[in-house]
Amino acid sequence: LNAKTSSFAFGRASVIPGLLRAASHNQKLPLPLKLFEVGAVFVKESEDKIRKMKLVHQEHIIGAIYAGPTDGFAEVHGLLERLAIKFGTDLVLKEENHKACIKNRAAGIYLNGTRVGLVGVCSVSILKHFKIPFPITFAEINLNIVEQIVQ
Repeated sequence: LNAKTSSFAFGRASVIPGLLRAASHNQKLPLPLKLFEVGAVFVKESEDKIRKMKLVHQEHIIGAIYAGPTDGFAEVHGLLERLAIKFGTDLVLKEENHKACIKNRAAGIYLNGTRVGLVGVCSVSILKHFKIPFPITFAEINLNIVEQIVQ
């Protein structure tokens, strides 16, 4: 790679850090901030023991954040409901814990019984890392899996 900055020297595994950086840079704007991105990420497939290389493939993701005076989980849940209707699928959120989220404030996103992503309220440590003084809820959905479901 011939990246102009170190931020672009490696393939990313999630679009959420970029959205959090955007929220951090735009925190002077009136709340709520509602941001989204559709982009490619790299997913670890397996490890080639002979060549001692990790194999990856590219997937397409949609990520969204809601930043406001409250965490906005209900607003993001509403967005997910609208997407499920557009996709013609059933949406179920199943509580799970995730290291980037406040305990008991994350859920797997399931469409027609298949896990397609994650929604959650960012932990305080994540917000501090990005110097964000307000709560943020994020959602990230794997569009490659959604495409397989809706075909």
